[in-house]
Amino acid sequence: MDLAVRPLPSASVGEVWVRSPWVSRGYLARATGPLRRDGAWHTVGDLADPGPEPLVLRGRGDGAILSGGSTVVPEDVEVVLRAVPGVRDVVVLGTAHRRLGAVVTAVVECDDRSGLRAHLERVARAALAPVQRPRRWYGTRA
Repeated sequence: MDLAVRPLPSASVGEVWVRSPWVSRGYLARATGPLRRDGAWHTVGDLADPGPEPLVLRGRGDGAILSGGSTVVPEDVEVVLRAVPGVRDVVVLGTAHRRLGAVVTAVVECDDRSGLRAHLERVARAALAPVQRPRRWYGTRA
């Protein structure tokens, strides 16, 4: 496959756009989907880290959280929180915020453990950038 790459200077996560004669012209039976075009360039909204090969996909752009001008990929936060003992599952999403646009919010399914939220917050402080750290936490028991 022949791909043309235009890296963005100083970008940490960006949307993947490709230019190739093999890109689909649309969806079967004219179904709707995330495919967008700009001239010869195409995207479905996948996010990736620019830089040296190989390209590292980070998730879907339609799920990205824009908080205070920064882009947070929910899957990056979920991987960190899911590794904490006592956490069965976690979903990270953006919730509306008056000044920031959105804030990172974690919904955590956990075993019956008191003190888990404080532990999750410590792990988040140690392993995540400030913009990635959940500001709102919701929990449910497994």
